Amino acid sequence: MSANLYIYNQGSILDYANNSLVLIYDPKRNGKKEISTENLDRIVIFGDVQLTISCIQNTLKKGIPVTFLSNEGNYFGSLEPTNHVDIKRQKLQFRKSEDKEFCLELSKILIKAKIKNQRSLLFTENASAKEPAATIYSTRILTLLNDIDKAQNIEELNLIIEKMNTFYFTGLSYFLGDDFNFTTRVKMPPKDPFNSMLSFGYSLLIYEIQNLILSKGLNPYIGFFASDEEGIPCLCSDLMEEWRTILVDALAFKLLKTKKITINDFETNEETGAVLLKEEARILFLTEFGKLLKEETGNIIGTCHKISYRRALEYQIHLLIEALEGNSPEKYKPFEIEK
Repeated sequence: MSANLYIYNQGSILDYANNSLVLIYDPKRNGKKEISTENLDRIVIFGDVQLTISCIQNTLKKGIPVTFLSNEGNYFGSLEPTNHVDIKRQKLQFRKSEDKEFCLELSKILIKAKIKNQRSLLFTENASAKEPAATIYSTRILTLLNDIDKAQNIEELNLIIEKMNTFYFTGLSYFLGDDFNFTTRVKMPPKDPFNSMLSFGYSLLIYEIQNLILSKGLNPYIGFFASDEEGIPCLCSDLMEEWRTILVDALAFKLLKTKKITINDFETNEETGAVLLKEEARILFLTEFGKLLKEETGNIIGTCHKISYRRALEYQIHLLIEALEGNSPEKYKPFEIEK
């Protein structure tokens, strides 16, 4: 089973010797361990971790990308091998990104799935919370499905999404105590603990998807729905829409409900006002996210067996390629939470 390697030991060194990665996690005491590169999809570096030239050269030779993030999960850049680049596929991707009808129809499919998954999480959490207001918002969010069908362009779709996010995050706020001070989604910097968890989780998810997109020869910066902002991997943003609720929002609630993460696991940056997970809590979230990606799910359209969430993400990219090559957005079957 393939996986990512996350390295967050500050001051550590990643080397390569004897056909294996060598993580020197305690340079002063020569504390180290060997890590096999077999079935390794990507290396994700958090903060102050050094890579030797031997490590850089051999990971590129083996086609293993390396992503560099800050301690808080902010993206710095990546070392990306080029052995998976598919020029013909990317040319097609560029052409379809200029096809307004294709973009609109595919965007509708993605956003409908997101709405259904958001409603499912609201319904699931409210089964125990029994908040009347949350019930109202979980009902309201479904009414937007008809509006999506009627949208004539991406601009109209974005207005619907603003309503969708208001309904969804307002509904979620009823499941969190006053200590979390959560009322709506605030991106960068996050100003409350729950937004902090969401921002960190979405960062992990978007670069998980980016790795899979690159492995299929596509360009992560050419999307069909997300606006073309400089430096934003728009295709990653498109494809993560249906997964935000499943792989990040639900995980955040699980960690809070089981008290694996509590209000005491956050700190405020005095300069920016950002509320951030403390180091131990970030590592715990990262570990649980990795476990979730390995969990198996059975509700994959077109398959007759269970596969891991990581492979499900990969399968969705396969469906996108089919939609592109067949000039048919309907070939993309989104992932929806089982009712």
